[in-house]
Amino acid sequence: MEIIRRIGELIGYYEMDGTRRASVWVGLVAIVQCLFIYTSTRRDRILIMKLISDLLWSAQYYLFGSLTGAVLTFVAVGRETVFYNRGKHKWADSRAWMWIFIAVMMISPVIETVTSGFSPVILIPAAASAMAVIGLYSSDTVVTKSLMLVASLMYLAYNLILKNYISTLGAAAPAISTVIGLINEIRARRTEKSGKPETPED
Repeated sequence: MEIIRRIGELIGYYEMDGTRRASVWVGLVAIVQCLFIYTSTRRDRILIMKLISDLLWSAQYYLFGSLTGAVLTFVAVGRETVFYNRGKHKWADSRAWMWIFIAVMMISPVIETVTSGFSPVILIPAAASAMAVIGLYSSDTVVTKSLMLVASLMYLAYNLILKNYISTLGAAAPAISTVIGLINEIRARRTEKSGKPETPED
């Protein structure tokens, strides 16, 4: 219990109001979930896990008071829904969806500039989200994981600037997941090329 108390003091938990405390607990759940997003070699499973993650983080950002992060992350839920249906339904196959979601990601910083004034910091999540759109649109899971690793590192920097330490851990978790996923992917492809039977994934 002493360790938990000290961690709480470190992140300023005891000085937070009720809403921000709630953001901490939502963030902790999201962090655990993030560790499993990119470990799969299946694109559809990655997208489902990412959708769940974005729902959790959108709520966390909102409770913490970051409108830009909340809006961009919630829009990402629609992105994952469309990309999941790519190859399954004709309406989702158009490349235009990728550009639509990139454009939408650029709207939030404009809104925040009008309402709260411009800060270069608000460009970081927008750029990271645009990169994530390209990564998740790709059918190559190695490309997906590589771009999502860069996007996670950008979000990590954004959250450090905001002093949103729970979300900083949340950005580190998918970065770890992508590294593990890339290692698994490379091993799986090497095994496939060598002609050895690949162990099917659950």
